Amino acid sequence: MQESGGRKCIFCGEPLRGRRAKEHVIPQWLLDHLGMRDHDLYLAVARTQDDAVVKDRSNVAANFVSGRVCYGCNNGWMRKLEDKAKPILINLIEGTQSLFSISVDERFTVARWAAKTAYALSRAAPLKKTPDPAHMRFLVDSSEALAPGVGVFAQQVTTRNTFANIQRNHWPVQTENPLPDSSSAGRYKIALEFRHLMLLVAFWPLQKGHFLLLAGIHVPLWPVREWYPAYFDKVQSSAAEDSRSLLDKFCSHLGVVHEREHQP
Repeated sequence: MQESGGRKCIFCGEPLRGRRAKEHVIPQWLLDHLGMRDHDLYLAVARTQDDAVVKDRSNVAANFVSGRVCYGCNNGWMRKLEDKAKPILINLIEGTQSLFSISVDERFTVARWAAKTAYALSRAAPLKKTPDPAHMRFLVDSSEALAPGVGVFAQQVTTRNTFANIQRNHWPVQTENPLPDSSSAGRYKIALEFRHLMLLVAFWPLQKGHFLLLAGIHVPLWPVREWYPAYFDKVQSSAAEDSRSLLDKFCSHLGVVHEREHQP
């Protein structure tokens, strides 16, 4: 029986046609590892001007699922990705392995898993400003790269927060020329925290530019061989227990440097 409204899988784009899977936004193995199946996940949308919450909701973690994932994706490439990423993530989440010690292949595995998880969360969250569907399709079509313009960054912290999430669109920008209005089209930042590991999936649509990292904060996972300028900024240090402030800084201070077009 076909799903009402002709709904399609958010990843592969195929009609669900009764083969809808209940994909947990946070994988079940990770819920169990973090001991948070019964935890309430608080999701909120806040105004940029004053951080006032304008929309919110809570979900029990075990019931936080994305209904628009097909059986083929859930039991195909997504399951293979979970199996490959799980042992790497556990070590990073528990702080028993450093981000600087994992291989290039492991970096990409974590980056791809972060993108998959961030996209599923964004679709299920109340913000309703979801990434370009083409970026989700890219995960299905390619096992060797992420969509052009997408970067994934990580940081390990000493705090022990179980889970946190922030989706923002604040970008420090360095440029010699005013940016066109179209520069903001489709850009996004989705930050996740699982205990000692923070992950940030970001997209900037300009082709003539590079991500601008906050020195000592952003560890690039993808692309792994791209040149990244870094900068120091006068950011207020957060108390060790203030995990949300650390995640907000991690998300907000990823910037972009826009290169001037050179005339022949």
